[in-house]
Amino acid sequence: MNLEKIIKSLSFCLIFTLAQGQNLRVRPNIGPSALLGDLGGNFEQAKNNILDYDLKSTGVHAGVDFMFGFGQKSRFSQPNNYLVFGTNFSLLRASDLESENEFKIDRGFECNVICVEANVLFEKQFSPQNLRSNSKNYFIPSIFFGTGVNYSSPSVKEKGNTTYTENIGSTASLQFPFGIGLAYQLGNKQRVGLQLYSVKSTSDLVDGVSNQGNPNNFDNHILLKINYSAILEKGSGRSFFHFIKSACPKF
Repeated sequence: MNLEKIIKSLSFCLIFTLAQGQNLRVRPNIGPSALLGDLGGNFEQAKNNILDYDLKSTGVHAGVDFMFGFGQKSRFSQPNNYLVFGTNFSLLRASDLESENEFKIDRGFECNVICVEANVLFEKQFSPQNLRSNSKNYFIPSIFFGTGVNYSSPSVKEKGNTTYTENIGSTASLQFPFGIGLAYQLGNKQRVGLQLYSVKSTSDLVDGVSNQGNPNNFDNHILLKINYSAILEKGSGRSFFHFIKSACPKF
C-alpha cells in the first residue's frame, strides 16, 4: 500500500472539486470522539465496537468537509448525491483505570492519541420529494461510506505514570468510514446537522499497543459530528482554483 500516492490522489480530487464551483457545499464540524481499541472498555477481551465505549474516556474532534453535489432532477432542485472530501483532527483517549473490569484496572494502561485523517466519501441524501432549491425548513436524512487514510500518534502510559516502553509510536493506515446523518435546512443555502461517523481501521496500532488484546481486532473509532454547512456562490470554486494557479505557477 502506497499511502503517499493515495494522499496525492485525494488532494487532486479535492482541487478538481473546488474548481467546479457550482453545487459546492462546505461543512465544518466539531464534537466528541471515542477510541474503540484494546485499552479501556468494560470487557476483559476488547470487542473494538460500540460496546467498548466508555463515556469517561470521551475525546474531541474537529474537521471540515468539501461536498460536490450531483444528481439533481432539475436545475431547480438540490442535489441528492455528494462526493465528499473530508479531513478530521481527533484527540482520542482510552484508560484501563476508568474501566469497570478488574483485569483492566489491574493492568492500568492509558493512552492519548492524536489522529489526523483524510477521506473520500459518497453521501446519499434523502430530501423530501418535489422540493425546489428555494424550499425552506425541512429535515434531510443521509447515509455515507468511503475510504481514506489516517495518521495516528499515540502516547501510552502504564500504571498511570510510567511511560510504556513498548509504545509502537506513530503509524499510518487505510480506513473505511461509514455512518448516518440528519440535517435541517435553514433557508436556501444553509444547514445544521448531526452525523454518527464510524471508522473501521486496518491497524491494531492506533492506540499504541499491539500485545494487550486480540491483534485481529483492529482499533476503530467513532465521532459524533455537529456540523454547519453552506453552499458556496457559483464561481467561487473557480476563483479558488485560479488563486492556486497564480500562487503556484508550476501547478
